[in-house]
Amino acid sequence: MITVAGLAIHVRDAALLAVLVAAVVAVLADETAHATAGPRR
Repeated sequence: MITVAGLAIHVRDAALLAVLVAAVVAVLADETAHATAGPRR
């Protein structure tokens, strides 16, 4: 049986995971962009 509380926890965990993945992707993309563009100052 799935309760509302259990569902809310799953939704929260999924949201946290999505935020974490988005942050990692953003950092990796930023690093890749800097590496590709080279040191532009």
